[in-house]
Amino acid sequence: MKQGDILLIYHKLDPLAWLLCYLSEGRYNHVAWAINDHELIESIGKGIVISPLSKYQTWRYDLKLVRLTGFSPDKRRRINRRLLRRQFKDFYPKYLLDYIIMIWKRKTHRTTCSNLISCELIKEGYYINKIHYKFITPEDFNRCKRGRNVTHEL
Repeated sequence: MKQGDILLIYHKLDPLAWLLCYLSEGRYNHVAWAINDHELIESIGKGIVISPLSKYQTWRYDLKLVRLTGFSPDKRRRINRRLLRRQFKDFYPKYLLDYIIMIWKRKTHRTTCSNLISCELIKEGYYINKIHYKFITPEDFNRCKRGRNVTHEL
């Protein structure tokens, strides 16, 4: 895993994860950005936090690692710096409400895991989905034509 890789995550035992996958018509329910080879930054119920990769390397999760092509190391470093500055704590019920709003394609007041990364990519001129760029889901990262599956590097 390298800086700027996208980790797609499916939680096998979480009913909310099943619901999000069903509503977004996707295989994965969560996205995280690789800060380095063993740490991720992600938007979760507690806010935007740094987590170890080992958190997801258990039988409870299915993972896919995606490396975006045509993306310079300088742009990866700039996104890394901005994401690290955005760390904060949040109120979990509000987080769930924002996900429900997102499912109905409405603008939320906070950044979901997918939109956190997508917004930073857009600042560097990199669009995961140009048509619905404000409502990105983990499945958009999974289907991204400019993403290469590098799961074997985990």
